[in-house]
Amino acid sequence: MIFTGRAQAAVEYLFIVALALMLIVPGSIVFYRFSADSQAVVEVSKITSAGNEILGVAEELYSLGAAWETVDVNFPNSATGMWVYNATVSELALTFDMGGPSEVVFFTHVSMGNSSTNDCTNGCFIPITPGDNRIRIESNEEGQVVLRLKD
Repeated sequence: MIFTGRAQAAVEYLFIVALALMLIVPGSIVFYRFSADSQAVVEVSKITSAGNEILGVAEELYSLGAAWETVDVNFPNSATGMWVYNATVSELALTFDMGGPSEVVFFTHVSMGNSSTNDCTNGCFIPITPGDNRIRIESNEEGQVVLRLKD
């Protein structure tokens, strides 16, 4: 009889610990998934901001005529490249990898290209790296905006 009081207290203690674990473990799983989703949203937001900045400067220089400007852009770790497509409508595509290849596409009326070729109908690749990139955006007399990485 002396041990039954201790045994009851031990069992009650185990029930309290089990109940606490039943609340903490699912809560931590939900928090982990939420933080992973938040990280993805932040990465896409950074890429979208970079694309909007590049395209805004390109459209501004296009309207000015022959001019150039260097833009400092910080790409997130998931960024893999930048493509320019110059068909009927010009496109700037920023590619990134977050568990699979994805891209954010920006459309513009400005004719764009890269420094190596003027024909970007099938796409011109501009190599970017995660982190800080200096991109020189030039508008020429022919009405084309050229994007190139600056050393």
